[in-house]
Amino acid sequence: MDTWQSVLSDSQREHLRQFLPSFPENNNEQQEQVVQSLFSGENFRFGNPLHMAQKLFRDGHLNPEVVKYRQLCVKSQYKRYLTSQQQYFHNLLKQILASRKELLDVAQKKGPDVAMKRKQTSIRNTPEERERRAQRRYLKILREVKEECGDATLSSEEEDLSSWLPGSPTPSPVAAVPLRSVPTLSTQDMKTADKLELTERDLKLLLRKHREKRKHQPVSDVGNV
Repeated sequence: MDTWQSVLSDSQREHLRQFLPSFPENNNEQQEQVVQSLFSGENFRFGNPLHMAQKLFRDGHLNPEVVKYRQLCVKSQYKRYLTSQQQYFHNLLKQILASRKELLDVAQKKGPDVAMKRKQTSIRNTPEERERRAQRRYLKILREVKEECGDATLSSEEEDLSSWLPGSPTPSPVAAVPLRSVPTLSTQDMKTADKLELTERDLKLLLRKHREKRKHQPVSDVGNV
């Protein structure tokens, strides 16, 4: 309150009073109470406006350059929003026109009494989703094959076997898939064990062995592999 009474001049106080709320009765007294509440740190539901303004000044949010770039950022975001809306309505119009043409063709060929069947689009039918499902299925079957062969350890490289997906280009026969590295101390003769590698032929043998065992233990279906 000393700042308001001692530091600021009369003209400055009158200028700042313009930003205070006006009251129908006892305006000067009510404004004086508001000023005292501001400088005493009283909470105005959402904090003290004077403290909030002080923090904004201290952090540089009211700097002219910061305000300028913030306004430019808002304009850029609004332009991006308009562009996305235009693209959305453009795609929507194309879908509506295509659907309208299809309905008119069916009505012209079969008549108005034929009930139309709506086509429900599903995200699961997209090529990306089918590829992800195929990758998950492939990795699951590969883990089961390794478990049947006594190798239950999963290496970090096994999660990135995208080149062995069904339907992808056939990998080179000389390409090998690293499965795991056996530590030196895990051998009894203290010799370094070679890195286990699995070629395309080895994979086929493992899958054939897996199918033979599944005849007596039908847990998973690998008929599509």
